[in-house]
Amino acid sequence: MLRAVPVTTLAALVSLVLGYLPAVAQTYPSRPITMVVPFAPGGASDVSGRVLANRMGEILGQRVVIENKPGAGGAIGAEAVVRAAPDGYTLLFWNVGIATTAHLSRLPYDPLRDLQPIGLAGSIPTILAVGAGVQAATLRDLIEMARARPEALNYGSSGIGSSDHLAVAMFESLAGVRLTHIPYRGGAPAVTAAMTGEVQLLGLTAGSVLNQIRSGHLRALAIASDRPYPGLPGVPTAAEAGLPGFSVDVWLGVWAPSGTPRPIVDRVNAAIRQALATDATVAALGAAGIEAASSTTDEFTAHVGVEFERWGRVIRQANIVVQ
Repeated sequence: MLRAVPVTTLAALVSLVLGYLPAVAQTYPSRPITMVVPFAPGGASDVSGRVLANRMGEILGQRVVIENKPGAGGAIGAEAVVRAAPDGYTLLFWNVGIATTAHLSRLPYDPLRDLQPIGLAGSIPTILAVGAGVQAATLRDLIEMARARPEALNYGSSGIGSSDHLAVAMFESLAGVRLTHIPYRGGAPAVTAAMTGEVQLLGLTAGSVLNQIRSGHLRALAIASDRPYPGLPGVPTAAEAGLPGFSVDVWLGVWAPSGTPRPIVDRVNAAIRQALATDATVAALGAAGIEAASSTTDEFTAHVGVEFERWGRVIRQANIVVQ
């Protein structure tokens, strides 16, 4: 038989918990933090995660150690964080993929329910580019070519369901064109295919195509962002090029397991924002084609929710399925 707990006892317990949470934030972190990057070393997410982790470690007074857990488009690393203790010592550094993977395949976790967003950590603009031999000087030229010859133009991607695949799927929908998708095993083979003429179009992140554009092997038609990209001065945004609404920045952020105490979340968020405010961090990210960007926890939580719905619509409309 259940016995009623005296009101005075409940009040004491509540007071104890409320007093404990600020104390947790004051002592956190007392040991190294693991930041899981759900991709192999060397990519944009890994590079930016390491830059941020190094600076956060200096700010927090404890090492922030990167642990790469690649596989299933990021889902394996994310699941490891979901299953970790919600104590702030296991974090996830992921990207826009958190808003797309659940729409592409069945996951053993719910990204909105089981992961606590902490803060935005960067943004990588998507560049719509064509091979040097493609007779399209502007985005409008490309759209007219595609409309005149449905499915005749090929576009490459780093794989089915990848951010660059979804970017061009959104382009098709907004521009009212039909292209032929050729997926590759990574961004580098897709870039090579565009340079050799095997595909005509790419929608890859800036870091993946910047050198080839500057060398003249590829030609940038538009920045798929709401703002110009400093790394490619003179290249118009999609809206300036005649296609408003085509904005597909690959944003990056940090998460913790759901249930992580808010004082710890706030402490990590403050460290992220402080790290991204330093000139050295901005320069290191910029060298990899990544723009430093930060937010409050509440702003980031709202952003993740909006992006989850937006990419769900794109995936359903394009009928994209990961086999």
